[in-house]
Amino acid sequence: MNRPAPARVRASRSGFTLVEILVVIFIIALIITMVGLRGGGARERQALREEAQRLRQLVTLAAEESVLGSRQVGIVFQADGYRFLLLDGQRWREMDDDGFLRARQLPGGITLELHIEGAAEPLIAVADGGATVAPQVMLLSSGEATPFVVELRNRSGGQHRLSVDATATILLEAVEDGS
Repeated sequence: MNRPAPARVRASRSGFTLVEILVVIFIIALIITMVGLRGGGARERQALREEAQRLRQLVTLAAEESVLGSRQVGIVFQADGYRFLLLDGQRWREMDDDGFLRARQLPGGITLELHIEGAAEPLIAVADGGATVAPQVMLLSSGEATPFVVELRNRSGGQHRLSVDATATILLEAVEDGS
């Protein structure tokens, strides 16, 4: 004859042990941590993409400003950002009065590299006293431009490449695997 199990034995089989609960909590915490770390990379990629798009739009605006205003516009690339200059007679001056083409700082963790004619061009250090220097890149009123490539990178290896050819055609592309 089968007898039912005593109540004490049945009760011990129906719940979870403290060790099992702690293991489940540990696994959940580990998953949340990994998702959080990946989210940080996503934020870095988003910031890089936004900065690359901003630079493309500003270079496009500067090229249009140059042609429509019959003025020569230059761009100075620095380690921490970039500035737009206007040729005023024989002297380059900063475009401080233009809200869009003002000096820009790169967000933290983003660096840039300038290439002209396939060779890396040194970035200009900020001159003492804010003196204006000649730009590395010019956008001419004729619609022509100094052909150049700017590569924007972040710490996690993301990269975007902005290319401008002699006819001021602008191309922005995301570069996979940093190549």
